[in-house]
Amino acid sequence: PLVSKDAEGQWAGVEQRLTFLGATTSLSISMLGTGVVAFPYAIGLCGLVAGPLLLCLFGALAHVSYVALIETGKKFRATSYGALLQAIPKGWTHYANISLWLLLILATTAYVLIAKNIILSVAAQEFDDLPLPLFLQNEFLFAEILLVMFPICLPRTLHGLSVFSSYCTCAMVVVVLLVIWKAWCIQSQSPPLPALAASAKFTPSSAILAVPIVSCAMFGHMNISQIYAELQPQVKPLASMVSSAACTLVVAIYMLVGLVGYMAFGASVGPDLMAQIAAESGEDAVVVLAQILLTSFIVLKTPMLILPLRNLSVAIFVPSRSPAELSAAPHALLTFGLLVCVYVVADLLPDLGQVLQVLGFLVVIPLCFVVPARLAVESGSLRPTSAGLVAAVGVLAS
Repeated sequence: PLVSKDAEGQWAGVEQRLTFLGATTSLSISMLGTGVVAFPYAIGLCGLVAGPLLLCLFGALAHVSYVALIETGKKFRATSYGALLQAIPKGWTHYANISLWLLLILATTAYVLIAKNIILSVAAQEFDDLPLPLFLQNEFLFAEILLVMFPICLPRTLHGLSVFSSYCTCAMVVVVLLVIWKAWCIQSQSPPLPALAASAKFTPSSAILAVPIVSCAMFGHMNISQIYAELQPQVKPLASMVSSAACTLVVAIYMLVGLVGYMAFGASVGPDLMAQIAAESGEDAVVVLAQILLTSFIVLKTPMLILPLRNLSVAIFVPSRSPAELSAAPHALLTFGLLVCVYVVADLLPDLGQVLQVLGFLVVIPLCFVVPARLAVESGSLRPTSAGLVAAVGVLAS
């Protein structure tokens, strides 16, 4: 919503508490997620040259689109992605709202599927070839994971999630180091057979499958307006540097994990590197620690997806009300209802690779590039040529 006058310490009605480091961390964590385990698969689809180049291209374009959203939000004093969309024609608004809602549901679903894979890889050591008990079957396991997530999805602000954000940052750094270490050990001790060695070559068909994975890796657009609104007044002029730092960090992490993971498994690399490492080397102490940290990362990052999803749901279904106006009971009921939607999608699409492809092609690429380019034209925050380039990439890629 647009606010004409602010109380002291507020911008457009939002408390300005985020530091540069806190904002960079929040944006990085918003982007990090499924790509940590899936990006070696993207490298495997494109090859050792085209894969990293594709990631760098999408990282640079993501930064351009973040800056466009920051400048548009500054001009229109928008504190959410939904508020930004008030600046463009209604047709764009309806399309973007529905796409963003679907994106957040699918992204949360991807986290649930990764958590499921980790739990089942641990359980496989106990049950071996025996049938899985009822509580480890998909219908029940999805519900158990989401029930654990429910209470920590209730905070209403990013500042309220700052402890989770700090933990997720540390956990992800350790997970990345452990995954790289295990992948390197696997590559050194039992390199892939010559027929499966890291020799994939770029083809248009493989690139088409890799694009949605790469685009998902750079998407944190649903939080950028709130991040800018919550920046401390002295940090707001450095907002574009927050975007640059976060995009650079995320590209570096994905690049490192992707290359090492691909070198370890070659052409046999799958869409879930963590599960593949556990299957190859067993549940040793390093693998168990990485699984625990990755699971906790997924659980504690989920509120950062549910927060904008909840705000967007209110904007779509009850546009006359603000999310902050919801009392405790409706707030909790809405949060629970959104997790039920995630459960339904996970039950219908239990394959992580499928979810990532649907997520990338249907919603991430248009929202990451086409909609920000349209907003940039409306606000004048990008030159027409730059906005056209960003939009063209989105249209061609999707």
